[in-house]
Amino acid sequence: TPGWLAQWEEGLLDPDQKIGRPRQVYVGYPKRHLPG
Repeated sequence: TPGWLAQWEEGLLDPDQKIGRPRQVYVGYPKRHLPG
């Protein structure tokens, strides 16, 4: 799913694009476990 990846990258590259979600959540999901 390149969707969340793009948003995650945008969030890291563009700190100004804070959509109200901490980067902890972004880095927490993909770094945990990817089923399938």
